[in-house]
Amino acid sequence: MNQWWINSRPWLHLSPEDVDPEALRASAPVRPAVVLEFDGDRLRDLDSLFQEFAREFGFPEYFGGNWPAFAECIGDLAWLQARAYVVLIRRPELLLEASPADRDTFFRVMNGVCQGWANAFALPAGFGGGEVPFNLVLLLDGSVREDLTRAIGDYL
Repeated sequence: MNQWWINSRPWLHLSPEDVDPEALRASAPVRPAVVLEFDGDRLRDLDSLFQEFAREFGFPEYFGGNWPAFAECIGDLAWLQARAYVVLIRRPELLLEASPADRDTFFRVMNGVCQGWANAFALPAGFGGGEVPFNLVLLLDGSVREDLTRAIGDYL
């Protein structure tokens, strides 16, 4: 689990589904740390994905519900400052199942966002400055690992 608190590639991970978000939060070597958990069943289409991420991350009201706005908001997070972020997705095989092309876009955007947080001085000076680990973890039940590995293979 400690690999999710560092800012080196890979930033997208496949993991067994038995991760406890509270234990993960408690194990964070930095504070504050944000651990958000999503269920792939609630992320089956693009509108649902945008709504769930906007709700959980507390995106501003001006969030436009499109890929550029998503990347901008999740790459900013001035309203949810932390020294580390971990996004867990349970049942990731359901993630954007209604739109496979958007699934590819999601992984590409998230990889860029994670890389941006890890390789830039993302925290404001008043917060101490510094690079911020941001990792996406797909929690798997063994049966879907190959399919998702193919989908995000370039990012692992």
